[in-house]
Amino acid sequence: MDVAFVGDPAHAQTLDDKGFVARGRVSEPGLWGLEVTLFRTLDSTAIWVVPKESLNVDEAGARKMRNVVGNMRVVGGTWTNFTFSGDLVGANGATSYMTFVVKGEVEASGQEVAIKNIPSPFGGINLTYDFVKHRLVGSLHYDRSLQGGAEVKTSGDAEVLIDGDGWYFLAAGMMKLPSEGKEGQAAMIFGSYPMNDHIRSIFQNYSFVYQEYGTLPAIFPKVVAGFYFEAMAAMPIPIIPSGEFDFGLISGELKHQIGADVRMSMQFSEGATFGLGQSVFAKISVGLGGSVVIVCAGVSAELKTVLSWDGQYSTSGAWFVDGDGHVVLTGSTYVGAGLCDSNCESIVEIGGIGTPCVKHTESGSVKLGIHGHYGSDYKKLEFYWE
Repeated sequence: MDVAFVGDPAHAQTLDDKGFVARGRVSEPGLWGLEVTLFRTLDSTAIWVVPKESLNVDEAGARKMRNVVGNMRVVGGTWTNFTFSGDLVGANGATSYMTFVVKGEVEASGQEVAIKNIPSPFGGINLTYDFVKHRLVGSLHYDRSLQGGAEVKTSGDAEVLIDGDGWYFLAAGMMKLPSEGKEGQAAMIFGSYPMNDHIRSIFQNYSFVYQEYGTLPAIFPKVVAGFYFEAMAAMPIPIIPSGEFDFGLISGELKHQIGADVRMSMQFSEGATFGLGQSVFAKISVGLGGSVVIVCAGVSAELKTVLSWDGQYSTSGAWFVDGDGHVVLTGSTYVGAGLCDSNCESIVEIGGIGTPCVKHTESGSVKLGIHGHYGSDYKKLEFYWE
């Protein structure tokens, strides 16, 4: 980045009894530039962006920050952070007044400037402006435990992107209360931007539908032209006790969970498209193991039921309803011999070496379901067994 005060007719310099004033330019040659003015008096030094400057966000200048203002000053012998603001225009629905304060660690290269670890309540925010691609990217990751009546573990990611293809804001996170067996996750995006693998991969990490079926929901957008949202919450069945015990020679567990997932989409590309979906699920697992010291054995089973549906309507006349319901039964058994506990593991360790115990496990699952699709595109109903 160059800061030049060349003293030509377009960049005048004056020195009088009021101080020194110099017109200059801050730029990355061939990429971007802002006109600035340096003011130096007996008691102050400052650099100000010349009024009504613009900074292109994309190469064509269709998206830009207009009427940019900004400054940095010397206070107590130290330059303050550079602050600049402007009107974001041309971003197809993202018109706003934006202010940036340059804080944290600044890294510069010939192609981009990165500002890392800007403080926030959730963690360090990273901002990068790529001058070659004319792309502004902001990102945040957080992972922390909150203490209160019960420990709450939270983690998530957020990012914003503005470039020549459009813009979007994306946020996703999850929450767990281990002591109460409760958990939740959610992801959302809004903006105007082509769909890509990066966006899909984030939703895959926070989508119940993807985790259950291996595909994103039927109403997941093919292009971001509005907003999409998905959220899941799960908890133990209130009226059924749960827990586990291990007395060495006998152990067991009973766990259960119910939950729901909801999703909504509104897209405004080539007309308006509205989507809505929901899933409900329940699962219960039991296990029991025992040992007579030289022989051990155990069995466990899990039953899970899932019901899902998604519907979509477009003003173009296209519509569909897609639904699925299935039951999954999973079971496993194990047997072992040696000096074993009820889980067919070594009873004790002596000198870092456990007592001998040989364990063999067998497991399997069966899935029975029905899937249907009814819409203007096609109609289908099928049963499946896996």
